[in-house]
Amino acid sequence: MGTRASCADQPHRANHRTGGRCIQIQVIDAACAAEPTAGDGLAAVTGLDALSQAMESLWAVGSTPQSCQFAQSAGPLIAQSIEKSVLEKDPKARLGMMIGAHLAGQAINISKTTAAHAISYQLTEQFNIAHGHAVALTLGHIGAVNYEINEMSCIDPRGPDFVRSQVA
Repeated sequence: MGTRASCADQPHRANHRTGGRCIQIQVIDAACAAEPTAGDGLAAVTGLDALSQAMESLWAVGSTPQSCQFAQSAGPLIAQSIEKSVLEKDPKARLGMMIGAHLAGQAINISKTTAAHAISYQLTEQFNIAHGHAVALTLGHIGAVNYEINEMSCIDPRGPDFVRSQVA
């Protein structure tokens, strides 16, 4: 599914205090995968949004080792699940999308979005293109620009070699 319109976006949350620490527990409801309600179009565009979040989290200036770990777990899971999730409504693939979208959401929450998302908001607003579709349209170009980055244009303190390694 995706990050904005699926059950995975709002996992059941509980806070538990133990030893002075607050532990947050999140549960993704597998019943959402067993009885999918999202249509093919919604499942596709929310899946593209989740995949975009995972990819952007890798090259974002705000990325951390933890956000990259979430993104590296999310990306392949989404990529291998999206087609069967959309075309066949396969419950196992839908569950894979839910977990992948959740992990991508965790990643982007840390790293924040990049130019691909910033541009996509205008495409959605100006041309009424679904958000996930709009961000997917911009992602390849932004990835290519980031791959060609140099010392003069790089704002990431880790340098252009780091950015290129994350895009590749």
